[in-house]
Amino acid sequence: MKIKQILLAALFFSLSFTCCAQDFNVSLRIGERSATVDAVTINDELVFLDRRGNILPDDYNGPDYEYYGRFDRDELQGKIKSINGIPVKYYDVFDRDELRGKVKSIGDITFTYYDIFDRDELRGKLKSVGGIALKYYDVFDRDELRGKLKSIGSINIAYYDTFDGERRMGRVKAVKGKTANVSVSFARGGAAAGQM
Repeated sequence: MKIKQILLAALFFSLSFTCCAQDFNVSLRIGERSATVDAVTINDELVFLDRRGNILPDDYNGPDYEYYGRFDRDELQGKIKSINGIPVKYYDVFDRDELRGKVKSIGDITFTYYDIFDRDELRGKLKSVGGIALKYYDVFDRDELRGKLKSIGSINIAYYDTFDGERRMGRVKAVKGKTANVSVSFARGGAAAGQM
């Protein structure tokens, strides 16, 4: 009888972790000359992000935001504290200078950034969202591509370079691959060939 109680307790304990897992989806927006992560959906809440990974509140159509107040630490004042009850954490004074003030997590979804240990052209850019890696063209790639998003998970983004002519150079050429929890949308005039 004792073994049944232990197994039942272990089952309930393990289920408590799976019930609390948050659903998330990363939105990759492909424009004519760029590819950016512009939003993350967490438990059906759409959270807009800028190019540096900061939250852009949608006060008109968005969820309920709670903000840090004047009695919180200086680097947190005025920042979003929670989104419909989902806590938002930021890198703070105990983290590296180039990370300070950036979103560290929204609920269970973590955000990492390239820092001082990475190349200069990558420093401060979003490195991963919820374990999905973002890679950028760097010093080892063509100069005209440096700093542009190269891949997110197993989705690869190719651009026209100097060999494709001056008029096309820097434009998105193709987007290929699939990654769970990443949705791709094309802005008007976005990549013309080889999508998905």
